Amino acid sequence: MHGTFKVLEVKKGEWALKQEISPRWKIHPIFHVSLQEPYRASAQEGREQPLRIPEDIEGDLEWEVERIVKSELITYTRKVGRRNQEFKELRYFIK
Repeated sequence: MHGTFKVLEVKKGEWALKQEISPRWKIHPIFHVSLQEPYRASAQEGREQPLRIPEDIEGDLEWEVERIVKSELITYTRKVGRRNQEFKELRYFIK
């Protein structure tokens, strides 16, 4: 996931966390604790990133992209019904 998310509830003997995420993501908001990482500030001087505030454009939050650092096309297979189906996804790494 991307960013810092507020923990709303600890579930199932503290092995899962319910987090506050955007309803636009259309994913289940409960994640196993092994997928969580605490925020750690950089130990190097001058490596702090300023917090970027998103713009509210017609009800959607959007951030300005400085530049595209890299892009890649990945291919993966998922089982759909009884068959394996190949999917392709274009990913962008941005600054």
